[in-house]
Amino acid sequence: MGKGWLGKDGQFYETWDEARGADNRYIQQEMQSKLLFEQNQLMIKQLEEEEKRHKQEKEMEQERIKHEKEMRILKLFDDVSIPFNVYQSFENYLLSIKNEDLDEEGIEVRTAFFGLASEKMNLITQHREEFENIKKTVYSNDDTAINNKKVKYNEKYKIFEDFVNDKIKIDDLSTEKWNIFDNDNQIQTLLNQLKKQNDIKKKAISKCKDQNTKKFIIGIFITLLIVSIWANMTIFFMFCLAIVLLSFYFSKKIRIYELKKQLNKSINLKILEEGQLNVAREKELSKLDEDIENISKALKPIEKTVLNQKIDLFNKFRFSHYNMKMEKLFVDVGLIEKCKEKDVQFDIIDKNKISAEGTFEDYFNFFQNFENIYSDTSDN
Repeated sequence: MGKGWLGKDGQFYETWDEARGADNRYIQQEMQSKLLFEQNQLMIKQLEEEEKRHKQEKEMEQERIKHEKEMRILKLFDDVSIPFNVYQSFENYLLSIKNEDLDEEGIEVRTAFFGLASEKMNLITQHREEFENIKKTVYSNDDTAINNKKVKYNEKYKIFEDFVNDKIKIDDLSTEKWNIFDNDNQIQTLLNQLKKQNDIKKKAISKCKDQNTKKFIIGIFITLLIVSIWANMTIFFMFCLAIVLLSFYFSKKIRIYELKKQLNKSINLKILEEGQLNVAREKELSKLDEDIENISKALKPIEKTVLNQKIDLFNKFRFSHYNMKMEKLFVDVGLIEKCKEKDVQFDIIDKNKISAEGTFEDYFNFFQNFENIYSDTSDN
């Protein structure tokens, strides 16, 4: 530790000029870092505003297209004198399943399915809320919290919380405790620097216990004191001695503070990662997904049977009440695609199989009474 001038970078230098040069470089680097940070923040803000503007423009365009489509469809239904809400109610019933459509076994399976799906959603919501609380805690663990000794970690890192909050000293943390930061180069560098300081301190104390060394140090101290008194430099001598002693003291303080900052940063990242990858929660969700998949396999054929019965009834009506404009209307509203999504067959009408033609009024009455017609058919 022969270097007695402490620089702003936490390093010791042999001369004051070297320390001043290092300070100037440190200050310049800090200013450059600050300027770069401000430029990055400005660029990020501009990009965010640009993205927000594009998003708003895209949403407005989508709304315009949606509105135009709705107006076009409303006009199509107006042309055939069928209220659009009457058709919508028919389509919703045609492509959906209600408990009234199922037998007792089907209702039981369906209830179990939705119960598990609800449980999964509640679990996801709970996890999201817990993670939001974790983020709030982590983001509050800034430099201000370190300086005010108000850092908060979870139970896994409680002992490091006590260290950062000055409740325990670094010597109270065994080497094994630091193993979780083996891959953190900055923490390892700071720990090694502190270890070297402690080793030097221990060696110095060990040597000072030796009687001959004690006499030698006392002799040098008395000689320097006499010379400084003789040369009227006592105050300067004491000042230099104080600087050397304080530099030793504060160099360790600075490194410990830097260690706390890096430790806080690393632990916060670990807490966020562990919060996102909650192993127990993942297993619970995986088990729920497995149960939902098993019930879904049992529910799917039950629902498919009901949907096929409804669409068959509708297809038979179309063949016995053929109307070219209504067929075109079904294409325009996307009914064919919706049937494909539900995995049911929307028949393409073969004119050779048409038994009769129908009017718009026939379709209006069919849409209005479809639920009753299906109920009567399924009961029979």
